[in-house]
Amino acid sequence: MRRTGGYATTGDLLRAGITRDQMRIMLGRNWIIPIKRGLFRSAHYPFAGHEEILDVSKLVPHGVICLLSALYYHGMSERQPEEYQVAVHRDGTKPVLPDHPPISLFYFSTNQFETGPMAIDVLGNTVMIYDAEKTLCDCARYEKKLGSDLVREGFLAYLRRPNRDIDKLLLYAKKTRALSLVMKYVEVLA
Repeated sequence: MRRTGGYATTGDLLRAGITRDQMRIMLGRNWIIPIKRGLFRSAHYPFAGHEEILDVSKLVPHGVICLLSALYYHGMSERQPEEYQVAVHRDGTKPVLPDHPPISLFYFSTNQFETGPMAIDVLGNTVMIYDAEKTLCDCARYEKKLGSDLVREGFLAYLRRPNRDIDKLLLYAKKTRALSLVMKYVEVLA
């Protein structure tokens, strides 16, 4: 499991010579933790507190961390979200989700889904998340659902950054049809 970033499928374990009986013993002794049917996480891998975001990326392999979860990751919100928010393509396969970790899915059109994703490395695992500019565009679009105070906090934090890219933000806003919503925040807070 070290070579696979602390995760393994049933097939990976079988190919490594571990029998199904040995897997049951490993489960009983809490050496491996079931994430979903056929996917396990090592209980002894040094995840350094990143288990949940990695579990989310494994549970929704074609998803992208978005909205408040991405806002928090990018340091544009002080409030850690109560649930992980993940964008999936609206025409894609709908994943079956467990009760934990709590995950909310948001169904994006092709244009919304393909704009602004970035891959981050978390302990040797790839996690897809939207970049800061796309996150702000999405937050502006979902302002009524998220609350204007959180969206405002995100824009304020972004506009204070020395490395902000307003041109990129406005390009994404135009591309995702959120230009008027984004401009409202940029004009008022800048």
